[in-house]
Amino acid sequence: MTRSKTSHLLTGATGFVGSCLLIELLLKTQANIICLVRDKDGSPKKRLRNLIEKLISLYQLSTSVLIEFDDRCQVVSGDILESVDSLYKKIISCAPSGIDQVWHTAASLNYEERFSDDIYALNKGGVETIAELSQRLNANALNHFSTAYVAGTNTGKILEHYSPNPCFNANTYERTKSLGEHVIENIRGLHTRTFRPSIVVGHSETQGAINFSGLYGFVRRLYQFKKIMGRINRGYLDNNPVRIVADGDAQLNLIHVNRVVAQALRVSLSDSQERYFHLTTAESPTVRQALNAVFTKLGLPAPEIISEASAMNWIDKQFNEKIEFYSSYLNSAKRFDRTNIDRAIKSKWLSDHHLSSKHLDLLLDWYTASELNALPLTVDI
Repeated sequence: MTRSKTSHLLTGATGFVGSCLLIELLLKTQANIICLVRDKDGSPKKRLRNLIEKLISLYQLSTSVLIEFDDRCQVVSGDILESVDSLYKKIISCAPSGIDQVWHTAASLNYEERFSDDIYALNKGGVETIAELSQRLNANALNHFSTAYVAGTNTGKILEHYSPNPCFNANTYERTKSLGEHVIENIRGLHTRTFRPSIVVGHSETQGAINFSGLYGFVRRLYQFKKIMGRINRGYLDNNPVRIVADGDAQLNLIHVNRVVAQALRVSLSDSQERYFHLTTAESPTVRQALNAVFTKLGLPAPEIISEASAMNWIDKQFNEKIEFYSSYLNSAKRFDRTNIDRAIKSKWLSDHHLSSKHLDLLLDWYTASELNALPLTVDI
């Protein structure tokens, strides 16, 4: 693999994907890496270094990663909501010869409407800032991380190209990520790549994760619902399958975080001039397989999958309300095209990977053992 001696700028380095990407850049390139990190405690570099130490253990990596971090990583205190002028001065002082690649992973993963102002500010306004900053820095490329689910309500084969007018689910996150793509699409004079991961889960070797949205958020909701129901109607869920409105045959596309960043970096080192790439797995469990695995892992009977809400009782309705955000992912038969990504990465290990039911069981084992028991009961009936 070609090794670079240039400088890269990374946003979102303390996030799930961003931190794993930082490790990938340290392992697979010789680039100097400038990380833009918010100053929460007066020491953003210490915070990021502590995270890398944690990930070395969590992902079972060589301690050489930390040596590379100390040698090649500069941490700049800043925020993607700052002015472009302010950010430019900070970055250019660290990289007077310029920036080769900008990696923008910072985003709000929130989806609740009450946080919509903050979500729009980060997922649209933040992209505008980084786009302008990339042009000011005369970067060779801007690599923007979006989501495969900007496809919204579209089903069937989802192509790797810009979609100007998707139909959205009732989902602020998807809507703002699409607006971010619109910003990137309209940049001129700068090569851009938009990476669209599907549902990101833990590391493929250790199952470890540091963000618990997506699949984990669903498991958490079910766990809390089970605990609450145990107080209200003890034993009911043990003998009565919950009914869920879902498309049991749809694929729930899950991808390990280390495979997300491995695919993205290989694209950046390729000669591909394409601009949209699905960071997905070739095959994943169906919705029915995933639901059965989650319910079984929590000691509950497999749910009854139904096509319409009229068949629900009161308890079913309560649970379906608690997982309303996830319903679009359970009811949408999407197949993500991989033409652009496969041509660019030329890797059988990455292109042909199937995240099997066995992989899913391992992920659930890790999450239930590591995280669930400490959760508060915050879901009310």
